[in-house]
Amino acid sequence: MTHAAPESESLLSPEDLARFCEYLYRRTGLTFGETKRYYIDRRLAERMAATGDATFAAYFARLRTHDSELEATVNAFTVNETYFYREDHQLQCLTNSLLQERISGNRPGGPVRIWSAPCSTGEEAYTLAIWLLENWPRVDEYNIEIVGSDIDTQALDMARAGIFGKRALMRLTPDLFVAHVVGRSMEPRIPDGSLNLFRLHPAGSRQGKILLIERFGITDETARYTIKRYTSEKSYSGDEWEHTRIRLEPLNPEFEPWDVEPQDFAVVAEWLRVIE
Repeated sequence: MTHAAPESESLLSPEDLARFCEYLYRRTGLTFGETKRYYIDRRLAERMAATGDATFAAYFARLRTHDSELEATVNAFTVNETYFYREDHQLQCLTNSLLQERISGNRPGGPVRIWSAPCSTGEEAYTLAIWLLENWPRVDEYNIEIVGSDIDTQALDMARAGIFGKRALMRLTPDLFVAHVVGRSMEPRIPDGSLNLFRLHPAGSRQGKILLIERFGITDETARYTIKRYTSEKSYSGDEWEHTRIRLEPLNPEFEPWDVEPQDFAVVAEWLRVIE
């Protein structure tokens, strides 16, 4: 004679589940219920193991009296599905109609504030910045401030770090990328530590553009790449133009420009904007 194996015992009774879901909703606005029992049990089991609480009653008492545990629980229950350019139709609506309504009656130079909530790990807010820079012709006429907020503090830490993987960048056009700039030579236009937008393999004249340069023959990785304004002088010799001088110029007067030969460097990308 065989017997069916008993179902695994749930971590929470129906009453406990209702109490927890009601508490989480009041504190965060997150809505959970019986249909998400497996998800709730799994997340709470992880938190109880981390705190050492043997029963839900003990853990729930901790949760209500320790802000740090509430923060950890909120982080465990949030779902951070995000990547750059996730909702194209919303972005198009922003630049095609919403912003025009927002600036109606406002003089150029006035503030335009955009709140990205929830911003998750930063892709949502940074997407807004990139989209405006690329698609709104009046972006330079106003003082634009983009604020991102989220109830997941771990997600916010990742947003501040500004480091993104391949999946997050999968919908950016292949020639665009974002990177931190370290160093003061291009201040005040490019602040030390700022996150910036670049375009690979810029076309057309390089004259006067700010470029990301790879310097050949440099073994120090921290000095191999540099961002400088490119200027050059040319003369006509025979049947072609030749460079008589190529100069890479910092914007910060505390730093000196230097001259380079064409074979000593390669242009990697053109600097477009500071994002943050």
